[in-house]
Amino acid sequence: TRSAAGGQSPLFSMNPNDIESISVLTGADATSIYGSRGANGVILITTKKGKAGATTFDLNATQGISRVTRYWDMLSTPQYLQMRREAIKNDGLSPTIISAPDLLLWDTTRYTNWQKELFGHSGENTKVSAGLSGGNQQTLFRINADYNRVTDITTLSGSTQRMTLGFNIQHNTLDRKFSVSLSTNYAYSNVNLIPISYSVTAAPDAPAIYDKKGNPNWAEWNDNGILNLYTFGSSLVTNIEKSNFLTSNLQLKYRPFRGFVMGVNLGYNFAYNITNSFTPIVAQNPYLTTTGAANFNSSNNRGWIVEPQMSYHTLLGQGNMDMTFGGTFNNVATGVQSQMGAGYTDDNLLFSINNAPVVTAADVSALYKYGGAFGVIKYNLKSRYIIDLNGRRDGSSRFGPGKQFGNFGSVGAAWIVSEENWFKDALPSFINFAKFKGGYGILGSDGGVGDYQYLSLWSSTTSSSSTAHLPVYGGIQPYQPYNPPNQDFHWATTRNLDAGLEIGLLQNNRIYLEVRYYRNRTSDQLTSNPVPDFTGFNSLYENLHATMQNSGWESTINANLITNKDIKWSAYFNISINTNKLVSFPGLANSPYASIYAIGRSVSTRYVLHYLGVDPLTGQYSFEDHNHDGKIVSSGGLTDDLKNLDTYVAENLAPKYFGGFGTRFSYKNVAVSLNFSYVNQIGQSAFSGQYGQLSKNAPEKVFEDHWRYPGDKAKYPAFSTLTNAGATFFTQSDGVYSKNASYIRLNNLSVYYSFPVGLLHKLSVTGCQIYMNAQNVFVITKYDGLDPATQNFGGMPPAKIITGGISFKF
Repeated sequence: TRSAAGGQSPLFSMNPNDIESISVLTGADATSIYGSRGANGVILITTKKGKAGATTFDLNATQGISRVTRYWDMLSTPQYLQMRREAIKNDGLSPTIISAPDLLLWDTTRYTNWQKELFGHSGENTKVSAGLSGGNQQTLFRINADYNRVTDITTLSGSTQRMTLGFNIQHNTLDRKFSVSLSTNYAYSNVNLIPISYSVTAAPDAPAIYDKKGNPNWAEWNDNGILNLYTFGSSLVTNIEKSNFLTSNLQLKYRPFRGFVMGVNLGYNFAYNITNSFTPIVAQNPYLTTTGAANFNSSNNRGWIVEPQMSYHTLLGQGNMDMTFGGTFNNVATGVQSQMGAGYTDDNLLFSINNAPVVTAADVSALYKYGGAFGVIKYNLKSRYIIDLNGRRDGSSRFGPGKQFGNFGSVGAAWIVSEENWFKDALPSFINFAKFKGGYGILGSDGGVGDYQYLSLWSSTTSSSSTAHLPVYGGIQPYQPYNPPNQDFHWATTRNLDAGLEIGLLQNNRIYLEVRYYRNRTSDQLTSNPVPDFTGFNSLYENLHATMQNSGWESTINANLITNKDIKWSAYFNISINTNKLVSFPGLANSPYASIYAIGRSVSTRYVLHYLGVDPLTGQYSFEDHNHDGKIVSSGGLTDDLKNLDTYVAENLAPKYFGGFGTRFSYKNVAVSLNFSYVNQIGQSAFSGQYGQLSKNAPEKVFEDHWRYPGDKAKYPAFSTLTNAGATFFTQSDGVYSKNASYIRLNNLSVYYSFPVGLLHKLSVTGCQIYMNAQNVFVITKYDGLDPATQNFGGMPPAKIITGGISFKF
């Protein structure tokens, strides 16, 4: 079921205050233990646990606001009207009520700043969380609860509410041989969305959204049914999404003798989602329809996982050997039900499907099964030579008979060179730690293909995504195939090669540097390829016989610059330089991708025309005829050197590099932290649209530097009400890209103050802290738009969010 928000992330159900740490695993030897689930890397989220000692109670409350602080410089009403008259004149047209109501019908003295009208308000963020934890050496517990409510900055804003309740308990026997841990988290969310279907680029003299009675202003916008303009009825459509998430995990461990541990991890997840939308009669254009509609959708997802495991640690020669063997059994069942009602003649009847004169329904169900077994052997010789061997066999229900299982594995090695005596003698003493590491592995993936795609699937509806049923013939409901069967596709494979260096400088590794190189080559990608229409289908799931390579360098520096009693100062810096390319693709020239990809080039590359600027004689876009055939062609198959194509310019849209840096400084009870991100990239120019069309405002920059008469040298073309071939070619040229979309952004600024312990002791409070946090503080960029994150004119830039809070510990 798709909601107005496009679905909800499972991470939305997690309370950030419950997170203890987040680890990212990328190396082959680190991810292969997770099988196909780790094919694209692994993110491990560790939640907080209780700590031995006195029972403590934590209370945290924050209140914040969000607001857009930058707006587009758009045309005033006189400038807009001049643009429109000029566009109509350039096209040789005469304005009419239908083609130019902004000139002939609407109040030309009116001005509405649609940006402030639509997203000029302030949003609010309220959050309260509480936790109780404690225990002793045998039993630890933690209970936590959280409530969060967010309203958006748009004029027509609903609210997003989330409530979570979590529980964790750990217990060990006195002899420490048996341990049990149980974690459960429940989350409920209530999202009320009000979609906005109108744009801030609307004409500044356009009518108001609502009339004096507060209803959509259909009469003025439609001029008694003559006009068919953009309407605003969706603002009265109610979208309600309610979700329930339950996540639970039980871990049992038993140590029968020294060095040997056996256990099992049991998990159960449940998600139930209800998404309803109601379109009242007043929200419908009265000149087109006079009835209401409703959608009732629900989905549920149930999954369990069983992971038995046993490990053994022993001394072998001058080293330590660890062996781990285990398995994974995963089962996920999904069900979706959808009912749509139409023809409601009374808005009071909308909230029941039984009141709908016309009802259509559909449901979808699927069952996914995954199983795997693995073995890991790790040997550490003299605490300096380390080797990891991993092997596993995975099975997935998404593949047909004979293709369900695959064998995968990896090998990793590390050398802690700083433990060598010669290293200590040869290099300066400030190099405290040095480690070389590397690995190679083959990982499998069943992603990219849905359940049952290897079977022939049939449906009584007109398409796989429709609820409209096929017509009944002779009282019998017909069925039609909607999925071409293919039992030959199999596991996609990724060959992961990585190497790295870690260096610790000064005492206690106060400066720690890590450099990593990786190269991943993925083959037999699972994808839906287009097939000829005469087959009766649009696409077919199969393995793409191509090899795609992702490679790059990643570096991180963490430094504890000052660490004395009163002053602490730390900083970090990281950078990633990533590239991709198509290594091989047999039959590429005869495939649907022939005009998109080229062997040896990045798949992020777009092959486009070369833009020459605005023709001073005509005021139109002009482009290079690269192959000198007397015409401009914006598509066609690629050649090795592109010399026979007009689309010879290669624009790589992938960032050249990106990363972040930040610092944290504290003096006694005050702490300040700053976190920046940066990206070096090209992007789409914000001012690359076609201006002069009905009810479409323009930037002041375009108005001030557009073509007006033959011989005029201008940056932007003549205004026009039409979308001509030149405008289409422009979107397929290098002129649409901005070379200056790079930026540095201060993502987060936080200030904390912790009250002195002596003062709090008198109040029977263990700890108290007040803080302020600002997000999206500023951005440094040469991009021609408001923000490189908003690469379309009129789009809403990221909002600035400021929150303040207080936390207590009792």
